[in-house]
Amino acid sequence: MVLIATLSPGDHLPQSNLFDLPYIDKVIHTGLFTIQSFLMIKMFQGITRLENFHKWKLMIAFLLCVILGVFVEIMQNFIPGRNFELMDLAFNLLGTLLGLTIFEILNKVYG
Repeated sequence: MVLIATLSPGDHLPQSNLFDLPYIDKVIHTGLFTIQSFLMIKMFQGITRLENFHKWKLMIAFLLCVILGVFVEIMQNFIPGRNFELMDLAFNLLGTLLGLTIFEILNKVYG
């Protein structure tokens, strides 16, 4: 989902007045990475066979999402209508932290 949304050429993006809103791309980056990190940590929650994995799953999910965010921004340099933006990278990180935080809160509340 993240790769399709972030690596599509700029002229292949849907035409909408929504994209005229200020900072909407930052909201989209944050939302995509919130969902990505939440689903990744949820997937890791099901892994029980590896000893001590539960201690590291949060850090592994965080690192994988950060690597994905950096990869996406670097690859955008090579896609027509896209470019590398440091602020996009920051909002990717914000979304990652938000998704993992939401997971932790829900996990504590609903166990």
